[in-house]
Amino acid sequence: MRIDIDPQVVESVSREYAVVLGLSGGSALRIETLFELSEPGCAPIVIDPESPDADRKLERALLGRTVIRAIAGTSDGSLAMTLDGETSLRVPSDSDFEAWSVTHSDGRLVVALPGGGLARWGPRPS
Repeated sequence: MRIDIDPQVVESVSREYAVVLGLSGGSALRIETLFELSEPGCAPIVIDPESPDADRKLERALLGRTVIRAIAGTSDGSLAMTLDGETSLRVPSDSDFEAWSVTHSDGRLVVALPGGGLARWGPRPS
């Protein structure tokens, strides 16, 4: 399933027991489990959202980058996101927790469910 966050730019990275990427279109991606960051010419690294230096690593790698594509696995709840500069994030599902979620400024929400799968909510009523 395509997640509608392209072609938004990563404008902020914060950490609050999760990594939160603020995007230019008013959307936000919240990651609450271990995930993989891949950059060209570097070995992929695993990021722990609860690590004190997670936001510094991600700021360096992601700030100012444009999301090219974000695809969620409808059955397993994983997320694969490609950004410009051949940078990518891979978030696996988590057996016990919501691994990630995307909120949109209009109220739409997509959440990776514990153990796999996705839950979706539509926009807020006008």
